[in-house]
Amino acid sequence: MLVGDERGPHMSRQSIVSRLHEVQHFVEERPRTQKEIADYFAINRQTVRRCIDRLSVYATISEYRDGRNTVYKIEKPPSLNFSPLELSTLIVAQKAIISTASGDIGSPFAESSKSLLNKVRKTIPAALRTRLDAFSEIYGSAITPAKDFSRHFGTIEMLVKAAIDCKYVKLNYLTLGDKSVKERRVAPYNVYFDPDGATLKMLGFDELRQAIIPFSIDHIRGIEILDETFRKPGSHDLRSFLEQNCFNGIHGEPITIKLKLTGVTARIFEERTFHRSQLIVKRSRSNNNPFIIAQMTVARGRGLERFIQSWLPEIEVISPLDLRDKIRETLESSRRAFND
Repeated sequence: MLVGDERGPHMSRQSIVSRLHEVQHFVEERPRTQKEIADYFAINRQTVRRCIDRLSVYATISEYRDGRNTVYKIEKPPSLNFSPLELSTLIVAQKAIISTASGDIGSPFAESSKSLLNKVRKTIPAALRTRLDAFSEIYGSAITPAKDFSRHFGTIEMLVKAAIDCKYVKLNYLTLGDKSVKERRVAPYNVYFDPDGATLKMLGFDELRQAIIPFSIDHIRGIEILDETFRKPGSHDLRSFLEQNCFNGIHGEPITIKLKLTGVTARIFEERTFHRSQLIVKRSRSNNNPFIIAQMTVARGRGLERFIQSWLPEIEVISPLDLRDKIRETLESSRRAFND
């Protein structure tokens, strides 16, 4: 038996999935009538229809009539023809996915990414597969592995399902501030990889704080998908939200800052863009004390403060004044600590 009530009480989910693959391969060979499928697998026609419905999620299946028979045909995708640049892009993306944790087995996406790459490789002629192997030795990712997320795969699956179905989740969440586990009710919007600390996070609306905030997935100690649904704002876009509300791994309210930069740091800011809003608003022509003033609109918080401190002593906060005072207080506190 295969699907629904006819699968039998002892038929495991793995057995069902395996049989579904058998049906898929059977229909892929050539178009099959509903009766052929039913007779071959010893199931009734209602079960065949349920099976085809499930397979249609993963494959393009056309259904048509041939006299009195219902015929199913799996439409094969067009053959893939990758350019060298497309192949290298695939390799970089795959390595980045695997690098979301310490080693291949640490990433919850590692097995899927390797399976995806293997499937793509089968569509590539042998000569191109050789080039693909060569590309894999050349291209890489600068993401530093940090944590093992393999044991959080079930949590990630539930978060993704809740986000797709627009359902609230109840979390038992570890708060670093007081190291306590608290219950939170959240509308999950996105699951994303944060390169700051190489960690996976969930972005969602937290009812306790009444704001869209990030949650570290490895801090989730328990999760339950609730029946209540939510409506995600139509204007919400993960990339845009992070550009405006996250800088250097820390979330905060956007502020516009002006920085005076000298020496090598000034030349680096001339060459590199640290944020899409970055502008050079002034250049000094003095040979004795050359400098530039850069302006950015980024998220306030520790991420911004750490960024500024990393460029000392060739950086000075021009505005806003409260950020300038905060950097000064940090430097004075550090000086006192080193003098004690």
